[in-house]
Amino acid sequence: MTANDPDIPKKLAAKLRAAYSRVFSGRDKIAYIEAKGRDILLELEEYELDSAAYAALHYPSVPDPSAYPTVTRIERLQDWLDDKKPKIPGYHEELLAAEVLMESAEAEVLTLLRNMRPNTPGREPWPPRPATLQALRQHWERDYSKQRKKSAKYLQARQEKSARDAERRSVEKQSFMDEMARNIQVKASTMSPGRAAAYVSMMEVLQERLFGDPLSLADFYEIAQGQSDAMKGIIAEAEARAIQRLKEAGNLD
Repeated sequence: MTANDPDIPKKLAAKLRAAYSRVFSGRDKIAYIEAKGRDILLELEEYELDSAAYAALHYPSVPDPSAYPTVTRIERLQDWLDDKKPKIPGYHEELLAAEVLMESAEAEVLTLLRNMRPNTPGREPWPPRPATLQALRQHWERDYSKQRKKSAKYLQARQEKSARDAERRSVEKQSFMDEMARNIQVKASTMSPGRAAAYVSMMEVLQERLFGDPLSLADFYEIAQGQSDAMKGIIAEAEARAIQRLKEAGNLD
C-alpha cells in the first residue's frame, strides 16, 4: 500500500489479498530455496574439508563422521539439493504467472473503482503489496548468514586447536625420540662392536616402523606369535644396516 492507494470495498480487498498472497508465496519460495541451497553447499564443503570437526559441531554427543546422525544428515542435504535444483525454473515460471494475475487484479480493481461512487460504504485500506524478490532474498541471506558465521567460528577454533595439538605432539614425540636415542647409545657402548651394530640397527628400524608407518594390531599379534612377515622384514632390514655399520667402522671385511 502507498499513500496514493485509495480505500476499496472489502470484496475487492479480498481479491487483491489473494493475488498478493500467491505472489508473496512464489517470491518467498524462490528466495528461500536460493539461500538454503547456498547454505547447504557451504555445509557440504565444511564436511569435505573436516568431517570430524563437522560431526563435533552438529552432533557433539556422537562426534563420529561415520556415525548414523552425520551420515544421514549429509545424505538428506544432498537429497534436498537434488530435489530442488531441477524445480527452480518451474518456480520462476509460476511466479511470473502469479505476477501477471496480480497486475490484472489491480487493474480490474482500479477500473471498478472508477465506476463507483466515492462514498460507497464498507471500504477498507488497500492491502499491503507483497515484498519484492530482492527484499526476500536479503531477508533469507541474513538469516542463513547468522548460522554460517556461528559454524565458521566454531570450525576455525577447532582447526586452530588441532594445529596447536599437532605441534605439541610433534615436540613431545621428538623429545621422546631424542631420549630413546641417547639411551640406545648408552646401552650400545657397553656391547661388542657386532652386538652394538645389531642392537642399534634393530632399534632404529623398530622406531621407524612404530613412529613412521605404524604397525597394525594384527602385526603386533603375529610378532608375538613368531609368525609375522612384518617382523621378518624388520629383522632383515636391521641385519642389513648392522652389516653396513660394521663395514663403515672397519670391523667387517
